[in-house]
Amino acid sequence: PARPRLFAERLIWLGAGPVGELDEARFRWLVNAALSRLSELRVRAAALSLPGRVRGRFSPADAIDWFLEEASSFGERLDELTLLEAEDAQRVMQPRVDRARRRALADG
Repeated sequence: PARPRLFAERLIWLGAGPVGELDEARFRWLVNAALSRLSELRVRAAALSLPGRVRGRFSPADAIDWFLEEASSFGERLDELTLLEAEDAQRVMQPRVDRARRRALADG
């Protein structure tokens, strides 16, 4: 339990391993593991920090593209997902998120 110190009901920590070994495949595995765990716990709203982004290991564009590809099969299980990113990264990511959302709506 994260309370009373944090305003979250639960915290999930996933180890990414040594920074030098964090590549696209490991990023995708970590995203899938995090989303799977959230689904197993029946979490409907979550905040997530993308692997490697805090240390600038991946560009915002690459990170969000890979995330969206991995997250596409989890869309029905989460009502709200907040990505913890700096404002400049958000400006890069948002158009990609909007494009993915439009594609998902068009595919129906």
